[in-house]
Amino acid sequence: MANALGLFPSRTSPEMLECAQTICEVAVKRTNAFSPSSLASLALGLAVRGVQTPKLVEFVRMETMKSLQDFDPGQMCNILEAYRRWNVFNRELVDNVVERMTDEVDRFTGRDVVLALNVMSKLALARGFLLRRLTGLAFDNLPQFTGSQLVQLMSSLAKLRFLTTAAADDIVDAIGKCKHTLPTTQVSEVLFALALSDYEGSETTMQKFVTQYMKALDGSYVTLSSLADVAWSLCFSLTDDTSALAEVVRRIYEMPAPKSRAILLKMHEVQNSLNLEYPGIAKKHPVPTAWLTSMEENDKMDQDKTDSSRLHAEVLTLLDNVKGTHGIRSRLSVERNVPIGPYHVDFFDAATGLVIDIDTPSRPTSRCLLSNTLVF
Repeated sequence: MANALGLFPSRTSPEMLECAQTICEVAVKRTNAFSPSSLASLALGLAVRGVQTPKLVEFVRMETMKSLQDFDPGQMCNILEAYRRWNVFNRELVDNVVERMTDEVDRFTGRDVVLALNVMSKLALARGFLLRRLTGLAFDNLPQFTGSQLVQLMSSLAKLRFLTTAAADDIVDAIGKCKHTLPTTQVSEVLFALALSDYEGSETTMQKFVTQYMKALDGSYVTLSSLADVAWSLCFSLTDDTSALAEVVRRIYEMPAPKSRAILLKMHEVQNSLNLEYPGIAKKHPVPTAWLTSMEENDKMDQDKTDSSRLHAEVLTLLDNVKGTHGIRSRLSVERNVPIGPYHVDFFDAATGLVIDIDTPSRPTSRCLLSNTLVF
């Protein structure tokens, strides 16, 4: 029943939520009653419907740990996806699941590879050994994937910062003839993946997808997320197709400002790029006040999250100890989360003008577009 509830494409109605909560109350009392398949379906189905209680989270963790050796790759992916939707990160569970997935990598089907890379990208789980094994498995069997799966592979690898130009070209070639059958949203995913991976291949590769996207704009429903992906990609590539960029920006700013962290971060960088590189578009399609306020507040809130980042703390310690190397005669006086121009940067040394930003898979965008539009 939980699995069926999770498969409904509609939003969660009060009746569906009540049913899911009842299932949750009954399920957590049945220790040792679920097979790996049933447990994974239960967890994901309830997570999709927004049902989360401490008892449920702990119950799924305990049951998973007891029978992890019996889980297949797809079921392990569903457990990780459920915890992602619950916004709960249990290091012990994740470490054991990743270890088990690594041991069973030869059992992965094409669908399993796509699922695993997708959930790893959403969790920013860049576990090198498993990632290399899955990537190798995927590229050894590219012709076996559908066009939609190839786009998902490309998008996931880009978000994990694991997509090279050569790999991107291989996937684009594999998409081949089915390129024109891709939904508009997936065309935007390809464009964003190319930009996010700092694609350095043929200029015509991106332009072909831009042309396809723009032709489809009037004939299909396009989400705000898709438009933001394309706008960011066009700004990143410093496109000469200003008409396409202007049309995408116009459509975006006609919509209400969202609450999505990813969209607001992308559009914050897009708007700053417009101000610097495309002033004509910025003047013709000015950013609405509600959008501007949301983008600036979101940028500050997102940067504040680095205060608790262990990685940032370690980098700061290293920077504080830099002295007398590479022409630096005195110790750096590095500050964290400093406002520089329209952005907040990770580290800044006022005496040298040194700015350091850390690009991690947990960030929706790379730091490249930001660095291109950073004005002191």
